[in-house]
Formats: sequence, C-alpha cells, structure tokens
Amino acid sequence: MYLTGIETRFNREDRNDDGSSNKDEVVLDIFSKSVRPFGDGNYDTIPKNDFDMARWYVLNNCEEVEPFLREHKEELIKQVVVNIKEKHREQFPLWFKRKIA
Repeated sequence: MYLTGIETRFNREDRNDDGSSNKDEVVLDIFSKSVRPFGDGNYDTIPKNDFDMARWYVLNNCEEVEPFLREHKEELIKQVVVNIKEKHREQFPLWFKRKIA
C-alpha cells in the first residue's frame, strides 16, 4: 500500500470495472456498483420466498432507504392496518419500487 508508482492489488482497477458509471445520475449507493457476472450465465433460480427474504434484508438494512421505510410505515399506521410489521415487510418492496420509478 505504501509503494507509489507501482501497481498492486490495492491500487489497480477492479477486474469487473466496465467504466460505465454515469456521474450525472442520482443513484442510491447500494445500486451504484457496475459489475459483470462471472461464468457462462447458467444460474440456479432462487425460490421466491428466499428471494423475498433477501430483498427485504437488503432494503431494511440500507441507510439510504430508511426515510422510505419510515414513510411507508407511517402510511400503514394511518390506514390502521392490523399487523403492521408483517404488512410492512410484505408490501414495502413493491411500494418502494413504485415510489422511486
């Protein structure tokens, strides 16, 4: 790390960097990484339940999404929803997708 002018694993470009980052677009940090998948493109399909759980985990743990999480939860409270926590987890991803579109 302390060598100047010598390429090391700490200062070289990423292998997957395709240089397509557009500085003019406003993008959430979590979605700002440009990568290309490795391999031949044959992947197993993730079961819907597992995908939904992974998507909720990512959205629920992203600082940039927190204001949207609060807004959606407040809307559910105003609607007097019975099981807010469960409905929030189920409905938030689609609500968020519409909100940012």
